[in-house]
Amino acid sequence: MPLRVFRCVRLWLNAAMSIFVGIELSRELRLGAGGLVPAGTLEAGGVNLLSHALKLALKITPSAMITVLTVEPDEKVLELVGEFECRESGVMQWVGQLVDAAPNAKPGDAVVILRQMVPLSTESAILQAIASLRQFRCVVSASKPPAGHERHKPLPGQSEPDYVVRAFEVWRLGEFGKYGFSGPNSDPPHQLVGWDSFVEIDQPEDFLRAGQMLSRVV
Repeated sequence: MPLRVFRCVRLWLNAAMSIFVGIELSRELRLGAGGLVPAGTLEAGGVNLLSHALKLALKITPSAMITVLTVEPDEKVLELVGEFECRESGVMQWVGQLVDAAPNAKPGDAVVILRQMVPLSTESAILQAIASLRQFRCVVSASKPPAGHERHKPLPGQSEPDYVVRAFEVWRLGEFGKYGFSGPNSDPPHQLVGWDSFVEIDQPEDFLRAGQMLSRVV
């Protein structure tokens, strides 16, 4: 992001009354060292994925506005929640709180959903997405891979490639209250993320790629 644009985004964020950030944890059971690995302990290249997401969230909003979304928090999750002085909640409880807050939402109020298993190298794309809420009610992350990649091919039954990635969603708080996690009926606008700026962790080898990316983060 150009420095001038970055500063403009920062100024707009400073004018926002409230930015709520929810961090979704992995819901899949993962095996390692002969047993199940608690979601809060998942790492890539020695970097704890939840800790990385929390540090990213702190660049967007104060810790009191950050919530780790869990089904049942493990010991490491609770440790990190205490360390970062943020909150822990079930998904539906968090959504319910935002739905209750939505009727009184101000124009700058926003909701950001991050995913533990889709780490980003920086917060710049999220900031741009938040700024674009002046025009759109919801923005989702998307990325175009290098030429020749399989994702340039449309999925079966579709005429266009699907470039949406799961890194983040950004909503106006007032609109999020209408839809929650269900999303609007039409496809929301996309905020492009550099192909080397995130990793969707679906397979064991993705942890290696994510670790390589995070090792480059200053």
